[in-house]
Amino acid sequence: MVSRRQAFLAHPINLLLGPPTTTCGRKQIFLIRWATLGSVGGPVYALNLFDIADREEYLAYSRRSVGEVERHGGRVVALGRFSESVDGDVEPRQVLILVEWNSREAFESYRDDPYLEDLHEHRERGTSRYVWQLFDRLPDLRPLLKGPAPQR
Repeated sequence: MVSRRQAFLAHPINLLLGPPTTTCGRKQIFLIRWATLGSVGGPVYALNLFDIADREEYLAYSRRSVGEVERHGGRVVALGRFSESVDGDVEPRQVLILVEWNSREAFESYRDDPYLEDLHEHRERGTSRYVWQLFDRLPDLRPLLKGPAPQR
């Protein structure tokens, strides 16, 4: 018997190997959605938490960073200013930026691009207490709630 997971993974292969269609039907819509997921791991979110240390340095970074993030496959999905600590043991930061990247590879291309070395220097000099964490996109929490407890 074929599991749901095996059937799901085989589905795009069957669609690709099946006869081509000339109308815009479910098959093509599925293939477009499948192709936009990026790598096998799919989209990732970069959580950025930090304090402004040097306004001019951070302005130099922010003027150019949005275009470069987009050029490398990312988009800013949320900006926030700290307002209140409700619970938890994380030290508050002034700023929150959440960036969605097409894939981990897209994020790494932005982080490691030698052309952007000077840009990252502005970010480093313009901020303090920087937290930069990646999170895999999940359709729901079931993958985290199944199996052994997560390791930290």
